[in-house]
Amino acid sequence: MDSIYLLTSFWFLAAVLSTILNIISQALYSYIVGAVFASAVIPTLIANKFFLPEHLLEPPMLDDRAPDERDIIRKL
Repeated sequence: MDSIYLLTSFWFLAAVLSTILNIISQALYSYIVGAVFASAVIPTLIANKFFLPEHLLEPPMLDDRAPDERDIIRKL
């Protein structure tokens, strides 16, 4: 996962430097930054949607198992 952050940082810095040195225009800089941002965000959204580790989630609590006032006082 660290390599993704390193690569993203590299592309942002390369785009900034290219803009400062007038190698690319401000419009092209905007496209590059948008593409780098999308290449980081879109895979994360897909991974969170389809590869959720359900075996690590607790089962949902049913209403009949919800703690009532006595349980809270006894700190169950």
